[in-house]
Amino acid sequence: MHYLRAFAIVCILLEHLWWYIGLYEEARAYLHGSSIYFLFISGYLCQHLSSRRPSSAKTYYRRKIENVISPYLMWSLLTILFVWITGQTRIGVISPDKICWANLPRILLLGWAQGPYWYIPFVSGLFLISPLLTRIGDARMLHVFLIFFALAICIPIRPWSEEFVPYVLRYSYFGWSFFLGFLYARFKRRIDPFLNLYVGPALVLGILLGLRLLQPDWFTFGYPSYDFPEPDSIAFILGGSLAQSLQKLFFLVPAVSLANHFSRKHIVVLDWLATYSFSLYFTHHFFVQDFVRLQKWLFTVLEPGPLVILPLQLGLSVLFIAFNLVLAMVLKKLFGRWSRRFIGA
Repeated sequence: MHYLRAFAIVCILLEHLWWYIGLYEEARAYLHGSSIYFLFISGYLCQHLSSRRPSSAKTYYRRKIENVISPYLMWSLLTILFVWITGQTRIGVISPDKICWANLPRILLLGWAQGPYWYIPFVSGLFLISPLLTRIGDARMLHVFLIFFALAICIPIRPWSEEFVPYVLRYSYFGWSFFLGFLYARFKRRIDPFLNLYVGPALVLGILLGLRLLQPDWFTFGYPSYDFPEPDSIAFILGGSLAQSLQKLFFLVPAVSLANHFSRKHIVVLDWLATYSFSLYFTHHFFVQDFVRLQKWLFTVLEPGPLVILPLQLGLSVLFIAFNLVLAMVLKKLFGRWSRRFIGA
């Protein structure tokens, strides 16, 4: 699963950058909801590690606090402090008018400091029940997965206040992938031969669903829009929520198969991306605005034609990933043996 982390973090970084540099439709159709990959990995590792190195719930929670909660709190507080001191408004970063002592617990509990930070409070809820999940039998775990996959299709949000809609919505939308990771860890030897057989068809189906998701009428029925049609309508059942969940499920097939294939080979760039994936998650979104400005400057200076715009955007995307990767490496050197608690790597 090591190289799957590289795939997951690249998808997330590209989505968050493409949303603002003119590749919005492509990000929406193919990259939106890529946190599903990380949740799959989290579920897999929870089951896999518990079967290889059983530990007490106390030890498990302590490690999660040290390696997940600690860097999250540090980067959230640093972001809040920076915005409060400078008064800057940045893309995907909390606005200065929302920062006050009374609002601080809510900011940290809901992950408002930066756009991607919602993931840590969210996944912490799943980590909280993980020691119990490892004791659930195979048949019941399959039932849990099917229930959450059904919730991903029909997201139950109407009874909730708008403030907590995203939090409840995300458990419905993303939860199935966490339990799928559990199931894959338990039945890996049985599943892998089938994965290798269906890599091609799964990839094609994922691409075709992306082409369909390019149509805005489908996407409005899926996460994260709150403007849903009536839950009993065909459009709701067959809308973007189901399409995106299926698409990520299809893309997991070639991604997992390739990660397994290259697991015994040392590919330097993939190893770096996988090793620093958590650090990249914490730091990258703060710099999205700077790369949007860089693109505007390049477009002004170069005045590229239609055939040059896309290669320029892709080159900027590679530069964005490389910049954040180098930053993560520098921070790891600075923090030394404490780096895992401060940057998650």
